[in-house]
Amino acid sequence: MPNLPNFAIPDVINPENTRCICIQIPDDETWIQNFVGLLAQPSYWFNWQRTGTTAGSDCAKVWTELYWAIDWSTMSCCCDQPPIQFRFDTETGHYQKSTDGGLTWQDAPEYDPREISTIFPPPSASGIDTTKCQNADSLVQVIKQQIVNSVDVDWTFAEVLAFIATVILAFATAGTVLFFSGLVSALVGAIFGAGASAWQAAMTDSVYDNLRCLIFNNMDSDNSIDDAGVTAVLDGIGSITGIAGVTLYSIINALGKVGCTNGIRANLGDPDADCTCSDCTCSVSEWTPFDADGGVINESTRTDCFVEIEAQIRGDAAYYVIFGSSTGDTSCKLTDATATVGTFNPASSAYALPPDAMTPTNWTPHSGAMPSVGTEITGILLKQIAPFTVQLTFG
Repeated sequence: MPNLPNFAIPDVINPENTRCICIQIPDDETWIQNFVGLLAQPSYWFNWQRTGTTAGSDCAKVWTELYWAIDWSTMSCCCDQPPIQFRFDTETGHYQKSTDGGLTWQDAPEYDPREISTIFPPPSASGIDTTKCQNADSLVQVIKQQIVNSVDVDWTFAEVLAFIATVILAFATAGTVLFFSGLVSALVGAIFGAGASAWQAAMTDSVYDNLRCLIFNNMDSDNSIDDAGVTAVLDGIGSITGIAGVTLYSIINALGKVGCTNGIRANLGDPDADCTCSDCTCSVSEWTPFDADGGVINESTRTDCFVEIEAQIRGDAAYYVIFGSSTGDTSCKLTDATATVGTFNPASSAYALPPDAMTPTNWTPHSGAMPSVGTEITGILLKQIAPFTVQLTFG
């Protein structure tokens, strides 16, 4: 986009009346999102002319109030109706709207910047080779380095609030500083209640290690995270006590699935980051496919307790993942099996129990079902008539 001149400061920044205009745009969700993004530009103070006064900030505030009053579902403003209102439900964290003056409220994810803003491409799209753990650590570094460690302990409440909201906006890519300030104001209050130095000291390496594992275990193979994944991360953060837990919950909730995905894809992670979670008590690092047609492992995402395998076709024209210990001396608990491409048929599954090795003789007695959660196994067989890829997580 060419460098355009800043918006001119109007003679009357906040006139008494507003004006309704009607325009036509293509009836398409992407067109609407693009249009919404363009109309958001006057809500940023830095897009206005510099005058040496607060005029640019004042203009941004006026436009922000009008911008968030627009009903983007119909883009109407001329009906004789109460103005649309928005709020965050403090119990659910959902963004809501009211069209009857606040008498009733409905969830409105179509207006929530955490749901509709631009998503960064994965590092691989730029030819950058990263591991899954490194990408999980990228989001951790957003919180650790770009937010927590960058706050000056001598800043005022307003300065800390604006700074945290601005960083979140950079990764959420839509909305305003005012929008995100409302989501993290309680956090900033807690920071000042504890003291900024004590807050930073509470954000220990073990806190970040825990967060990294939560992200790693709930992100998808394309280095994104969906609403269910964000909810799972937030649930896991519930076990982190004190100001550290409040910090992680507030920031992850404010980022939402788009901001978290963009943090994961920002390529800020440590290549040597460790995603061996604290509840992982075994290792499948020595497990292998049964043979050349037992599956192809994605080595870039493999850890002691996680592996992604692409099924291979065998002699009966079906596709298989057959993965385990060739000697039977290493057993692990399978805690999750998720197909990321296609599906597998649990009724065609089988597994081997210790101390047996992964062989047809040993898995035949345990065929026709997946192992129960918590069962120690030495190998797993998954089957489907069509291609599939599966992520296996062990504990």
